[in-house]
Amino acid sequence: MKAYIFNFITATLVALIVYCLTLILNKNGIFISKTTACVNTCLAFILSFVLLIPSVAEKLKYALTELDWAEETVRLYKSVPFKYRQSFWLIFGFINLAFLFHTINFMWGNKDWAAVRFAVNPDESLQAGSFSAYWLQELLFEGKILPVANNLLAFAGLSLAGVLLAIYWNLPRRASVIVITALLFAITPYTLSVLYHARTSLGVLFLPALTLTALILSEYRPQSHTYAYLANLLCIFLFLVSLGTSFLVINFISTAFFGRVLLKTVYADISLKSAFSRIRQEVSNFSAAAMIYLLILFALKETGLLSQEHALALNPIAPFFKVTALFKYAFWQFAMPLPFMDSVYRFLNLAFVIFALLTMIYKAPNASAAARGLLLVPAIVILSFSSLLFDAAPLQNMSQAGFFSLPLILALSYAVLVQLSAPKLKHVALSLAVLLIFMNFVRVAYAQKVWKFGWEAETKLSERIITRLEKQPEFDITKQYTLLQIGEKSLRHKYYIKKSEELSSPELIAAAYYPANGAADAYNFFYQTDFLKGDDKGEALNIPAIRDYLLNTARPYPAKESLFISGDYIILVLDEIALERLKNRLR
Repeated sequence: MKAYIFNFITATLVALIVYCLTLILNKNGIFISKTTACVNTCLAFILSFVLLIPSVAEKLKYALTELDWAEETVRLYKSVPFKYRQSFWLIFGFINLAFLFHTINFMWGNKDWAAVRFAVNPDESLQAGSFSAYWLQELLFEGKILPVANNLLAFAGLSLAGVLLAIYWNLPRRASVIVITALLFAITPYTLSVLYHARTSLGVLFLPALTLTALILSEYRPQSHTYAYLANLLCIFLFLVSLGTSFLVINFISTAFFGRVLLKTVYADISLKSAFSRIRQEVSNFSAAAMIYLLILFALKETGLLSQEHALALNPIAPFFKVTALFKYAFWQFAMPLPFMDSVYRFLNLAFVIFALLTMIYKAPNASAAARGLLLVPAIVILSFSSLLFDAAPLQNMSQAGFFSLPLILALSYAVLVQLSAPKLKHVALSLAVLLIFMNFVRVAYAQKVWKFGWEAETKLSERIITRLEKQPEFDITKQYTLLQIGEKSLRHKYYIKKSEELSSPELIAAAYYPANGAADAYNFFYQTDFLKGDDKGEALNIPAIRDYLLNTARPYPAKESLFISGDYIILVLDEIALERLKNRLR
């Protein structure tokens, strides 16, 4: 115990030294972002603590000086059971086939322009409380977003998650079972909502694999107390990185965790108490990570780095007011009319889940096992949407929250059918699962077509706007203007057949590629100079000439009065509704 205390004190001192060096470098003109400084400090602490343990230091010395890494990598790969290796490559191939058009065309979202042009800005993620959102992007590509490579690595992470899920749920070692289970949650329109944001897609698509690694490692029981301690620390770290990348991942963790309990208590016919006792270490590790995550968020809030919107979500009373909404949306997710998810598709999803539920009731080993399963099912459904309690903008994030929720419930349904069905029922389950995967392929392909046409239409629109701007007598190409864009024009919906009852989803269809906030980065992207900057402080509205223009003259594009230049300011009006709202505000 004394040795661990000494290690802790030493590691803390090393971390403080690293942090002080960061401050010194910043003062001497070498800029290091706050996120990078925090990561370096944490890594310094972890490495110092671990390296002071003699057994770990010896193994590390051996690995660095004597180990043949090429030979060891091949040996480790071959040590993985063949069915898992085969399944990984099959899953990887199918996912890449489904999203091939997106990979080749290299599209990105409305907030990604600066990140695609230069690199991700780590400080930006702190405002949303996602302090490790760009961890993989910075680790692999120095923060740059690369065509093809970005998607390939993201899909490798998703494929790995498919294999790890089979291990965690203890599914049969059959390639067909592993691949179908993985594809049910990997190839869906929900995945596109993650791919829309190019700067975060790599890290977010790796989250299922990251959290499943932590869950599996939590069950690791080495004889050495030192290795058990280090394994738990690693699990806590993995959970913390996952939460810091996207807190929506708690939906995935909850579903995977309780899905394992369901399969154990029904298929293995053990009591709930026994099933939960076997996975208490996962609960402990995740709880520790969640507490550290909350402490970091409160620290960001106190230092003013966290945006006001996300700071309000930290109110300890706020989740209690969302409990009713949680119950509503958790069960409504099966029928939620999101873009590219028509009524037939939603009906088949629901039918597949009900089929698995009925199979569990009638094919469980006994009535007690069925009763335990029925007790867990509502908990799984509700907790699969638990992120809603802590979400600052739950209605805007429905599709992204759904990525970690409903697809995994469908995968769990197939796992239940595989474990409990009679041979004939297994054939029915297989047919339904393949049909669902095929429907997902079709909808994903349709969505990518809509995205591509919308992207090209908005790009051509921006070219026409800039051409008109250049013809304005007041325009001077040598100046830099402050842009105020009122409204935005999303053109993806032009190529999409919308259903009347359909909800809006920014990522899937509603958001414009040239956004009202951040439009300057988008227009600068293809222009010969950086002639625009954003009106971040809202200074344009304080100028009398601009106020008069907005109140009396402005009309939305393509009207001649949609563009106005006043000194160093350019006003662009794209949307009638946004203009009317602004007029009411000014009045």
